[in-house]
Amino acid sequence: MKKYGFSIIGAVFAMASILLAWKEYPAIAATAGLLAWAFSMAGVKTGSTKWKSVQLFIVCGVFGYVLSPPGGMYLMVPALIFAAAVGSFRILVFEQLAYVRIKWIEPVFYLLAMSLYVSANLLDSTGWVGWAMPALTLFFTTFMILGIITERRDIAATAIDRYGVEIGRPAPGFSLPDEEGKNVSLDEFRNKRHVLLIFVRGDWCPTCHIMLRSYERNKERFAAKNIMLLAIGPDNVGVNKEMVDKLGLDYKLLSDDKMEAVRAYGMQKHSNHPMTKCADGIPLPASFLVDISGNILYTSNPQIAGEILNPETIIPIVEKLHAA
Repeated sequence: MKKYGFSIIGAVFAMASILLAWKEYPAIAATAGLLAWAFSMAGVKTGSTKWKSVQLFIVCGVFGYVLSPPGGMYLMVPALIFAAAVGSFRILVFEQLAYVRIKWIEPVFYLLAMSLYVSANLLDSTGWVGWAMPALTLFFTTFMILGIITERRDIAATAIDRYGVEIGRPAPGFSLPDEEGKNVSLDEFRNKRHVLLIFVRGDWCPTCHIMLRSYERNKERFAAKNIMLLAIGPDNVGVNKEMVDKLGLDYKLLSDDKMEAVRAYGMQKHSNHPMTKCADGIPLPASFLVDISGNILYTSNPQIAGEILNPETIIPIVEKLHAA
């Protein structure tokens, strides 16, 4: 219930907004629609799944509907759906697009959302309600699109040399607590197992949830190749424990709250832009395969769509290693 609470509340407010619009209480219906958007967005942020993103699209469509005059052109419906797409479309197709492929999609969605919002109020007006009620949604979308553009630039700049490690060189060691508070050292797997390190950005990151679940789905394939999965994130042990339970992970999530491993692997992103300064220093999303002798065998590349999530790019490397 905990991980679906916000989404359930959002769905209730969406249904209430339709009922209030039908009873001809437009201002109250619009307020309920705004609350439906806010809670549905919170649901996506606290534990992203594809159905939560789909719900956000539906809720935004409902919000646009109750903001439109009866018999009008209902331009606010696609306006708010495109606004939702700025932050949620890539979540739905993350395995295909990752972070940096087809960069123009979000800006196009944003321009369509703003154009339709203005057109709806000029051609399909509901007065101050139509201008004011979607304002928070569109302000949030504006903040998001600027952050997306800046962050994408920072990721590309930081990862251009494949981070701070080299393939064939020894992997930097670390000893970090897992979600149960027990210390896990990279050296303990030397001469025993290969290790696949998965760097994530934290519990706040919806696409990181997708990454972690993707590796969970493929854990048996990795285990068959003697590969140990270890995820590393900047959250503390308590937050990691909640995330492991929430996402149903069956592998360890290590707490690197002092950013020691992040710095050792060159995974720290720095930004001087005011839109992303609040996220300065958080790790980049990436994966590293450390072979049984402790050397870097593979690094993911965020410039290639889906590589972080696709085990097909890792398994053949290990198969060749075993054959050799």
